[in-house]
Amino acid sequence: MGKKSTRAVPRERIDYTQLLAELQAGSAAADSLVTAPVSTEDHQALSRFRQRLMSDEHILYFYSGSGGEVHDKTCPRTREILDQNLRWSKTYPNHLPQCSLCWMKAYLRLGARDLFRNSDYESLFAEMGMTSKLLRRMYVHKGMQTEIIGSDRLKIRCREDTWLLEAVPGTRYLRLFHNNYQANADGSRTFTSGYHEQAVCACAKYAVKVIAGYTYAGHQAALAQRQEISAVYFYEP
Repeated sequence: MGKKSTRAVPRERIDYTQLLAELQAGSAAADSLVTAPVSTEDHQALSRFRQRLMSDEHILYFYSGSGGEVHDKTCPRTREILDQNLRWSKTYPNHLPQCSLCWMKAYLRLGARDLFRNSDYESLFAEMGMTSKLLRRMYVHKGMQTEIIGSDRLKIRCREDTWLLEAVPGTRYLRLFHNNYQANADGSRTFTSGYHEQAVCACAKYAVKVIAGYTYAGHQAALAQRQEISAVYFYEP
């Protein structure tokens, strides 16, 4: 039986040049992901210099030596500042504008005795209409100290006096209370327990104005003047 003859079929030649180029490009991209250096941001967050500053409880604020805004030390935007430009402060650098991202934390760090209640402050300030400008005046310029009492009262200490500020339910008004005291014959006073209502305020700005402007000497002078006017008014020759 004769052998069946076979005829060779020419194979089509396939060009793998493009595929090889794509594979090589993909391999190079993968290598770049593995061997790329740590980004500037990550480097700044992990540098020993920055870690040392963050762990120092006396350091409260960061800012750039080339200008810009003041940040609370925990603000994410501080990562944008290179280590060689980073400046720190134990007190608030009030010559600089405040970062819009961390303004509440930065101000609270100055005067809030219960900084851990940061979220409660956010809710209470929103309810009372406290703006960033007003908080800057309270904490930065007037040195007020605060503490939340319960969930709806703000205790404010300014110089010698202590105040309570609370929202009037169902209204936009705020009720302001002032610490009780006993006036002494020598012109001094002795603080006693409790508070008395000082004013019903149409807005937080007015309440802060009353607190910031109050002094006992000024109050006594105003009281004496009112008594003098009253005596003249009711005088009968």
